[in-house]
Amino acid sequence: MIFEEDLIARRPKPVYKNRETILNLIPQDEPEHPPVEKYTSQYDPHVYAKKKTMGTMGPPKYDVSTQDFQRIKDRTLPPRQKFDYTQDVPLRDRVPLRDEVPIHGLRTKTNYIRTNAAAVIAQPAKQDSHKEVHYSTVRGFGERPQYLDRVQREIEEENAIKNEIKTQRAYQDYLAAQQPERMTEAERQELLAGLKKRWDEIKKTYGQMPLFIDVESMKLNREEMERQMSEIENDMEKLSKKKVYVEKF
Repeated sequence: MIFEEDLIARRPKPVYKNRETILNLIPQDEPEHPPVEKYTSQYDPHVYAKKKTMGTMGPPKYDVSTQDFQRIKDRTLPPRQKFDYTQDVPLRDRVPLRDEVPIHGLRTKTNYIRTNAAAVIAQPAKQDSHKEVHYSTVRGFGERPQYLDRVQREIEEENAIKNEIKTQRAYQDYLAAQQPERMTEAERQELLAGLKKRWDEIKKTYGQMPLFIDVESMKLNREEMERQMSEIENDMEKLSKKKVYVEKF
């Protein structure tokens, strides 16, 4: 038999760690975690390797042969030779000795102002080497400069390009003007109303004429009314469409 006390004991206890409550003072049972398997190397840790990569502490655990270091390079030096200059290097001035005192207080009685003035006066006069040039005798005097021809040619080429651009723009404007333009809905309705009104007026006048006409002028008038009514009907049929395009003249 299962008693009520056993059911209460088996019921999981609520955890109130996420919010502050007086029930947090009740000691909670810590959950049991399964043991984790640790990593174990497949090599025996008590056996030293033959050569350690970073073994710098303590004596080496393997045999070291000194014969391997004697055959790497021959340690004998070449014979000594006396150094000699291969080029003639100019020697510097001799350094004065400590008991050699330089001469001080040397003065001269030469008047350099008078000496320079006398040298200038004694010089011969300079000859003017500049020759007068008569430009009227120069080759090409009075002729049109060549750079003016080049400038004139550039101006003509520029004007030709401008005229070509103007011609192309005028032709494009002409083509744009020749393209038909779509009539707006208001214009279409206005034209339809005007044609309908005109057709009613002609129809009213046409209906007042007699059936049998013997006069030639009345026959011509009747035929003219029929022609106008036919043209108006054709125009109304064209304007009855939703999209109507009109050519510009």
